[in-house]
Amino acid sequence: MLPGQKSLTFPLTGKFRAVVLRVAVAPQSPAKAKMKLRVLVDGHEVDSSVAMKKGDAPRLMTVRVHNPRDVGFIVDSATPSVKALLIDPVAIREP
Repeated sequence: MLPGQKSLTFPLTGKFRAVVLRVAVAPQSPAKAKMKLRVLVDGHEVDSSVAMKKGDAPRLMTVRVHNPRDVGFIVDSATPSVKALLIDPVAIREP
């Protein structure tokens, strides 16, 4: 779980071509919570989710990358106590 306005970065060693995960607003978030998840590769924003609200089904995100050093996530929300669920994040290696 990643709180609103916080970031999380994963270092990657090796060659990767994509990052895949499902994202949702955590059930512990306030009733009217809304958020977007921003994805950063090597410190630069490369993708973001559509706006989601509590109760929405998890959304699949596939982000194409080219041998990144790290991948980061930031939760954007006007609701400070919102939390994001990052479900089964996987970095896909180059063949």
